Amino acid sequence: MTPAAALAAREIPVPVATRALARPRRGRAGVLALLAATVVTRSLRPDRLDVLDRAVAWSGSQSWKAWFFGTLDPQAATSVGAPAAGWLSGLVLRISASADLVVLATVLTVLAVAVLTVTVRRIAGPSAGLVAGAVLALLLRSGDEAQTALLLGVTGYPLVRHRGSARWSLGAGLAGGGAVLVGGWGAALGVALLVGTLLLRWTPRRRAVLDVAVLTGTAAACVGVWFVVAPGWPGGPPVSSGVWIGPGAGVLAPLAATALALGGTWLWRRWRGAPRVVLVLALVLSAGLGAGARAHDASTIPADTSTTSLLQAAGTTWSAATVGPWQNAAALELASDTAVLTLETGDAAMSLAQFQSYVATGRVRYLLVPDESTSAATSDVVAWAAAAHTAMTVGTTTVYDLSD
Repeated sequence: MTPAAALAAREIPVPVATRALARPRRGRAGVLALLAATVVTRSLRPDRLDVLDRAVAWSGSQSWKAWFFGTLDPQAATSVGAPAAGWLSGLVLRISASADLVVLATVLTVLAVAVLTVTVRRIAGPSAGLVAGAVLALLLRSGDEAQTALLLGVTGYPLVRHRGSARWSLGAGLAGGGAVLVGGWGAALGVALLVGTLLLRWTPRRRAVLDVAVLTGTAAACVGVWFVVAPGWPGGPPVSSGVWIGPGAGVLAPLAATALALGGTWLWRRWRGAPRVVLVLALVLSAGLGAGARAHDASTIPADTSTTSLLQAAGTTWSAATVGPWQNAAALELASDTAVLTLETGDAAMSLAQFQSYVATGRVRYLLVPDESTSAATSDVVAWAAAAHTAMTVGTTTVYDLSD
């Protein structure tokens, strides 16, 4: 019987029923206040929209291949993270080149915070929900992180709201697969934590096993479709790719799920409130894993007027190539509105032979080397450029003209 019905029937005291009726209103007010605060704080920090997000979105708006592979340059030579991280923002820029990605990132952040807040609130109360939402709002730094957290939140919601439903497990699996394509290995661990909660006694054991099979099978199928389509894309996949998900996630994800299930079962037998605590922790941790899965380094090459003017007059497929953090190429692309090739992809780098082939065919005009020590991954490229081409200094950046 609802509090309102009980009040009408006088089956519970009037003060108790009145407080029960008032609690949902106070809870909703708290959620709305948290979301409003998230909008304000996010709007006051537009710099938190990482330059890499902007560049990947811009490249995706210029080329469907760059959009599909999530590459930093429109020619799709180098991918720098999970392929779907820039799908939404790339589509937005393709529809309207003047669209404000800060607004998109703010909307995604608010939605992610709302979903986590409402989900935790259902199992641990309004206060826990507000705390979880506030923590997530502080963790999220960029649009792709907000997308990942939102998809992980949508993955976790059916575990709380519709336990034992194959249809909702299917929907959770679709969201989980999308989260992995957007967030990479961090999202894979987040999905694993949520899957682990299904192995607890929230439903009969057979039902839980079926839910796990539906959710994981659907998520794996979503990711698998991308891997099936990628090799057959016209022109093939990018020449060099950053590792966004690999054997490490394939090993750690099942281990994380198993550890959570075993630990939760052990706690279940000793503490009756353990399942709720475990599920809340899984929801918060999984959403938090969507944040910080990718480094947000600063650009070390100033995108000043002299540098951008040089790139705009290059007239080649890539106006320049850069060494150092991905953000170097990203910042120069956005400032010059030209394609810039990054030679480094995480722990790897484009080979010297591949780069020399681009130079020989006149596809790259300049090589930009910041005023700092060159990484071991690109030292051979820089040494070759220094020996074979003329160097000049633009600001604090050494520039090699590869056309001479």
